[in-house]
Amino acid sequence: MRSSLNNKKILSEVVSLEAWQQATERASHMSLHADVVFREGRIGGEDNSKLRFKLRVKRAELILIIPETEPVSVVRSSVSRDTILVAGTKVATHKKSALSALKAKMGIGTPNGGYPLSGNAGFSVDGSKSLEEVIEQKQAFSAIDVEQSLTQEGHYKWELTTIVGPALSGRPWDCNLQPRLILIDERKDRSKGIPPVVNIRIRCLREDLLISDIAIKDESKWRKIIEGNGFKNRYIAAEAYIRQMLAREGFDQADISDPFCAIDLAYVSVDQSGL
Repeated sequence: MRSSLNNKKILSEVVSLEAWQQATERASHMSLHADVVFREGRIGGEDNSKLRFKLRVKRAELILIIPETEPVSVVRSSVSRDTILVAGTKVATHKKSALSALKAKMGIGTPNGGYPLSGNAGFSVDGSKSLEEVIEQKQAFSAIDVEQSLTQEGHYKWELTTIVGPALSGRPWDCNLQPRLILIDERKDRSKGIPPVVNIRIRCLREDLLISDIAIKDESKWRKIIEGNGFKNRYIAAEAYIRQMLAREGFDQADISDPFCAIDLAYVSVDQSGL
């Protein structure tokens, strides 16, 4: 069963997270799936909103948290050990000259020589004319690099970094074909008790939020923002106001103005409901 999502309202426009446990061939084993989608959010479209702006994320982490009290463990060999790959479209070009192939076949241009080739076929031994075949091989790549590691607390995490454009966009993996790992339900009798629950969160740093296209709806209120905070720069003042909006949405970080302050973009608890 796909779990319910407890997103912060202001950031649900920027990233969505859906996660579920899926049964496998072994009754005690469940594969853990996470569907993550990043996009550009347009914030402030409501009538009572004082400003509008666009919000994107350039880097984030998906973290799996398994509470110590839960009777569940991880099959280590099943962890999706993603690693950063070389970015770009791979194009391999191979040129095949009909004249060169024919020369090689006839022995022309080799130390042992051979007889000169007549020009009836449209070729000359000096290479003035040739037919060339070009073959291109293209290899697609994901717009998001994924690298798996552990947090300081020992939780599994997957770091997501954009390699196309300034911000994350789209899905980092196929959620159906690429589960994050396999969980083991360690209850002795799985027909009794509460099924184990794991938590998934998507987190970024304050500096990973990209704010653009700021528009103020009420210029009189905008002047108050500037005067009240002592700012002269329009963009800096807007950033300060956006930080206030984030704080009102329930972010309880000690100092949300700190560029290295961690912000939870999405959070979900995943159980075995519906299996």
